[in-house]
Amino acid sequence: MNKYLTGRNNMSFLNTRIDGQITLDDRTTFFIKKSQGILEIDFNKDNNPAHSYRDMKGLAEGLRAELK
Repeated sequence: MNKYLTGRNNMSFLNTRIDGQITLDDRTTFFIKKSQGILEIDFNKDNNPAHSYRDMKGLAEGLRAELK
């Protein structure tokens, strides 16, 4: 997650438990629920910049490849 979402802000997703709405420095917003064995992300592409959508899509494709 850090590779795709933290290039323009100072947030880290390593070793964290998160349950709530996140707004990154570049104004990307999404809901995330993350803990051991759980990852849920709700991202609205209409309410975010185009580059944020590309980053989130890259994250999803990267996660998909890792889980196969």
